[in-house]
Amino acid sequence: TNVFLNWVLIFGNLGAPALGIRGAAIATLTARILEFLIVSIYIFCIDKRLNFKPKHLSLFDKIFALDLFQHGLPVFINEVMWSLGVSAQAAILGHIKYSAGDPVAANSIASMVQQLSTVVIFGIANAAGIIIGKSIGSGKIERAKVEAKTLKYLSYVIGVIACGVILLLKNFVINFYTIPPETKALANELMVTIAFITIFVSVSSVTIVGILRGGGDTRFCMVAEIITLWCVATPLALIGSLLRLPVPLVLILMKSDEPLKSLVAVIRINKING
Repeated sequence: TNVFLNWVLIFGNLGAPALGIRGAAIATLTARILEFLIVSIYIFCIDKRLNFKPKHLSLFDKIFALDLFQHGLPVFINEVMWSLGVSAQAAILGHIKYSAGDPVAANSIASMVQQLSTVVIFGIANAAGIIIGKSIGSGKIERAKVEAKTLKYLSYVIGVIACGVILLLKNFVINFYTIPPETKALANELMVTIAFITIFVSVSSVTIVGILRGGGDTRFCMVAEIITLWCVATPLALIGSLLRLPVPLVLILMKSDEPLKSLVAVIRINKING
């Protein structure tokens, strides 16, 4: 829905007015409203396992609410700070004027390919949280440890595969865009950089979002992510841009939180597993 409406509303296809950025906003909002309606209809009308009804929205459990606040608040803070960090990093790239190619356009292309290649990674990360949480909730601690170890190694394999996918697709995707040769060359360099960073994205996503959050270790995850992003990666990227370092090197500094938090998360898991 989002892609189709972007095509229609941004460029004015099928007789629609060409709304540009406003069209993109309308398309995104429409897609999110549709998503909300699909989920709501499924939960209240189709799913029979939970048998959830609108009246259940008024139910309240104090003990559960306290649990949710204790473990959910760090996740909320984590996600807000991560979103702000991404915005800050985008601003850093946007202020780079010394590059031959357009760093914002090049990074957008590279990031789009990374997002496509990491669909499986984030799927596994979310599934990992459910699997680990279910085992711990059932009192099967040893089983949870085995699952955590398996998922940790799986994150390495999936990361390498995602890296390979990006490297295989980069030339095809770059040539799909009508952009200046300098921006194409820069996009190629950034895509190679992002391909190898994706290995660490896989490890950090599965270990932090999946294993550790699933095990209830949300406060540690929050501290690890905020420190690596705001105290290391973002300042280094800013310094790199001020020193007029090559854009791929600035991007490496910008993503330096990924290997750092991957290492910290793996050490944490190994320590818990004994």
